[in-house]
Formats: sequence, structure tokens, C-alpha cells
Amino acid sequence: MNRDSAAVTAVLGAVLAFYVWTAATSWRGVAFRRDTGVPGTREFAGYHNLLGDAFLAGQLHLLIQPRPELLALPDPYDPRQNAPFRLHDASLYHAKYYLYWGPAPVLLLFLPFRVLTGLCFPESLAAALFCFGGAAFSAAVLLRVQQRFFPATPRWMTLLAVASLGLANTAPALLRRPAVYETSLASAYCLAFAAVYCFVRTALDDAPRARWLLAGSLLLGLAVAARPPYLFAALVPAALAPSLFRAGPGRPRQLACLVAPFVLCVGLLGLYNRLRFDSWTDFGYRYTLTGREQMTRYPEFDAARIPPGLFAFFLQPPGLGVEFPFWRMERPRFERLPQQYYPDVTVGLLPAVPLLAIWFLLPAVSGDLRRIVAGFGAFGAAVALFVSAVTAPSIMYQLYFAGPLLLGACLLWLGLSPRWAWLPTWGLVVGVLSSFTGVDDSLRRYHSDTYRQVASAFVPIERLAVKIFGAEYGPVILRVQFDDAPAGTGAPLVVTGFAGAGDFAFVRYESPETIVFGLDHWGAPPILSRAVPIRPGETYEIEVDMGSLHRARDSRTLFLVKLNGQEVLRAQSEFYRAAPDQVTIGRNDIGGACCGPRFTGQILDARRAPGW
Repeated sequence: MNRDSAAVTAVLGAVLAFYVWTAATSWRGVAFRRDTGVPGTREFAGYHNLLGDAFLAGQLHLLIQPRPELLALPDPYDPRQNAPFRLHDASLYHAKYYLYWGPAPVLLLFLPFRVLTGLCFPESLAAALFCFGGAAFSAAVLLRVQQRFFPATPRWMTLLAVASLGLANTAPALLRRPAVYETSLASAYCLAFAAVYCFVRTALDDAPRARWLLAGSLLLGLAVAARPPYLFAALVPAALAPSLFRAGPGRPRQLACLVAPFVLCVGLLGLYNRLRFDSWTDFGYRYTLTGREQMTRYPEFDAARIPPGLFAFFLQPPGLGVEFPFWRMERPRFERLPQQYYPDVTVGLLPAVPLLAIWFLLPAVSGDLRRIVAGFGAFGAAVALFVSAVTAPSIMYQLYFAGPLLLGACLLWLGLSPRWAWLPTWGLVVGVLSSFTGVDDSLRRYHSDTYRQVASAFVPIERLAVKIFGAEYGPVILRVQFDDAPAGTGAPLVVTGFAGAGDFAFVRYESPETIVFGLDHWGAPPILSRAVPIRPGETYEIEVDMGSLHRARDSRTLFLVKLNGQEVLRAQSEFYRAAPDQVTIGRNDIGGACCGPRFTGQILDARRAPGW
């Protein structure tokens, strides 16, 4: 192994170690269990293991039987009716549970491991390994193209590009919550880029070999059998067609090698659907039991979703703060949204990975290199449009198109822009920072000691940021005057977080001269104080202290309200993490039913007590 190969191996080894550490410090961690456990608990081995057990039993539906109470409902797909009884996100069809996720990862990993060891393979570890496979095959493509078209590239540029393919591809954020969704997507990502490597290698070989076409076709078919939108990866061999099929008597054989395995996989996938849902093209998504209204009421494909989806996927600004990790994803906010549209936290790829802006240099390359890079661009653009039309944006779905767009951008950077050394660096930093929170902030919530240890190294940066930007931590002290609002009116005092993950300190009028103070932790029952007498128009000092007003690593669970120095409510509660710029006084900008949009009286003054 020469020095260049050793350096690339070391970078990929560091990426793998970071992936595994991230997955191991997620909610469920990494544990090999003999039983699948109970869905919804930390001991649950995941849906892929459930499906593997079903296959071992010789059936396509899960071994878990739907509860009689669920089947007796007038509409078992209504989330308001099925909430106590459903197997969340399973597909209910003819009184049996199925999974809409493709079977490929079960057949390739979970089922063989179960047969050989009798244990369940952890979905979290599987997601990490599949993500690494996708990054490694992306790096292999990059190295193959680089050796062919610009072999004199400096080593530092190659290593920076390889690191970007592993850390700027949204996989670190995805692995903070490696559940069935992420595992399924990661497996398809791995298989698709293994296929892409086979096609690129065939196109660049002086004497193309049929076995690489055969392998690429099979892998692409398996990628579709994991996540159907990866069908758009076929645009890569389509772009490379002039190089894949050389003139001569072997062309029909090459075409058969390219088509036959893929058609076989897709045909078997259609048969799998036919046996489950009586349709070759129905994956069961519309029969899913979820917390939202069933998909049969809304179109599965809706062009109205594309504009907000593309904005969120590519342009959504991040949340920036003075607290570690300084960068966070947020839930997009749109004035008008299509029906059945529930955007998840995300951040635009362009703010997160400015290297992608280099795509404007594509016209500067030509020949085989242009066809290769254009194939990646067509793959990424097509799947981004499709995903935007069929679902709401989420950081998870960005992996579909971040991979091909990032690979093409890295190739353009290596070939054309050696002076723009800073471009890949920002994406690396953001990728790592995003992994510390991800979608559900599970590192802080379930591994708080580890989170505090990591965050403590950044205290000097936090202190400097506070001095520059003036952000503060600590309780909020208000001087207010109440009005004579109608009984039952709720008014916000301090609101933290964002829609779906917020905390509300509020008052509720019991009568014109009586109020109660309360805490609403989104998704939990409200906590209320005793009735407190007040006089409308009189000035009161209110002190509100809650965990979300402090640095995330403090992990405080106290909720405290004082009125004119007297304690009126003390309780223990969980809090969602909130940066200083996610704290609003007297306003409820994030929704929630506990209080109205504004404080009904007057807030004469508001300040933060020292909380560093």
C-alpha cells in the first residue's frame, strides 16, 4: 500500500469510527439482542428484524397480530381512533401488518445474521455500516475518475474530497436517529453507489468487462428494492451509455448484462407487492398507521409540494446560536402548505455545503468527464424533484440527492478549482456539528454526560460568541400588568423551541381577578399552579426559570415561577433544547394550543437574569 492509499484508508477509517460512535450514542445505541423486543421501546430491535422473523416463518406479513380493538374501529386508519392500538408506521391490509420499506436490507443483512447467530442485528449499526458503504463507494468512484482525468491532483485535495463525501453528505445527522427509516435509506444509498462504481469502472476501462455491468445492474436493482426512488440512479449508466457499449459483436451481451439483473430484481419486487397488496406497484404506504391522516385521502404525488420542498432541501437557512454546536436544523415555516404536509427539521444543502455551488462550472468540462459528472447531476436533480413531490422535507431525505450532487461537485472541484480550498471545509464542519443534535437531540437527551464532555471543550468559543452577539442564558424576569381577559384565556409569558418541540410558560385566566400559571411541554399534559389572585392594571414582577433557558449541556429539569418574589409553581419536567434566539417573551410564534399568540396584558420590561 503506497502513501496515498494509506492516507485515503485512514480518512475513511476515521469516517467509519465517527459513524459508529454517532450510532452508538443514539437513542437505542448498539446492542445485539436475541429477541426483537417491544416496538416503541429502547430495547426494540427494529422493524427490519421483525420482517426477518416473518420471512423465517415463511410469511410476508409480520408475526405481530393487529389488536382486535383496532380492527373493530369504524376507520382503523384514522389516527385519532387508532392511536392506542396501532403498530406505528406499519401497513394494515386485510387484518395483517406489513412494512412498506423495501426488503433488500433484510435479505442482505438482517436475515442472514439472524440465521447464522440467532441474534438481531442492531438497526443503528446497520445504518452506520450502510452509510459508510455509500461513502466508501463514492470515494472509490472519485479516485477512479481522478486517476483517469487529473492524476496530478495534490494529495491534500484528494483527502479533503474523500472526507467531504463521508461527512458533508448528511449521513452524520441521519445517524443521530438511526431508526428503520434511516436504515432503509442508508442501505439503498450504499447499494446505489456500489452500482455507480461498477458502471463508472466499466465506462473508464479500456476493455469493458461484462461482469462489472452485471454487478452494477444487480446492485441497482437491489437499491430500488430498498428504496424505490433510487430508480433515478439509472440516469448514471444512461449518461455513460456511449462508453458502456462499445461497438462490436459483444454489444448484445453487454446490453443483456446491464438489463437482465435489474429487470429481475424489479420484477421480484413487483411480485412481492402483488402477494401483499394485490398490486404490482403498491408498496403499502397508503395503508400506513401513523399519527397523520391516512394517505388514501391525499394524492401520493402532488406538484404543489415541489416548490416548498426544493426551498427546504436546498435553501432553508440554518438556526445559528452561541451555544454548542452553534448550528442547528429547523422546521421550515411556510405561509401556505399543501394538504398532508408535515415538514421535519432540515437545513438547505447550499448553506450547509457551499461546495455544491461549483456545479455552475459544469460547462467547462467535456468528453467522458462531462458525461460522468452530468450523470450524477441528473441523478441528484431528478430524485430531488421526485422526493419533493411525494413527501415533506426532512434531513433524512436529503441523503437521496446529497450523495450524487456532492460527488459531482467534488470532481468539479478537483478538476477545475484548486484555489478554492475553503469550499469543502465548511461542509465538513457543518456535517460534524449537525451530528451532535440531528433530528431528535438524542445525544443530549440520552447520553447527557457524553454531551457535556464534548460541549465543555467549546466553552471558550461560547463565551466569545456571547460577548460579540450579546446572547444570554438564565431565568427571564418580567414586569407585567394583567388585563381583565375572559375566563379560559391563555396568554404566553415565555416560549422556547420551535413547532413540535417547544415549551410554554403561560398564564390562564380563571376569572378577571384570578389566574393560574402553567407549563406546557409539547406532547405532554400541562402542569398548572394553584389559583393566584391578581388585580388588573397593577404591576407585578414574574420570574420564570426552566431548563430550556439554560445551556443544553446543563440538562436542567426544574420549572419555577415566582410572583413578586413568592414561589407559585415548582415542578420537574423535561424540556426541549432551545438556543437563546429561540426564546420569545410574551409571544407564541410556534403554535400550540395552551395559549394565544400574544400576552393579553402589558409587558413593561423583560430581562434575563445571569445564568452562565
